[in-house]
Amino acid sequence: MVLDVKQAYFQLLLAQAGIDVAVRTLTSADENLRVARARVAAGASPRFDEVQAEVNQANARQALIRGRNAVALAYRFATQHFIERVEQEIARACGRPQMSAAPR
Repeated sequence: MVLDVKQAYFQLLLAQAGIDVAVRTLTSADENLRVARARVAAGASPRFDEVQAEVNQANARQALIRGRNAVALAYRFATQHFIERVEQEIARACGRPQMSAAPR
């Protein structure tokens, strides 16, 4: 059970790092779109470049949403494992039989 709690904690850290990457990616996509629009407006690039930058920005937004969802799930999973561990320790300390895990 201790291993499960540790793994859940590290999964949460990994998911949070994923959000940091997704935010940086979105920031970069925003800037690329700004540049692409300026180049198209100046006649230096075809409209396709702007559309491609818009698609990349939309994909970056989706990745950020997926990252936030991953953090929420990892947090719930870590919390659930931590609570189960605490309940087991309390039951052991009080000499009561351990409670069965709640359905997930």
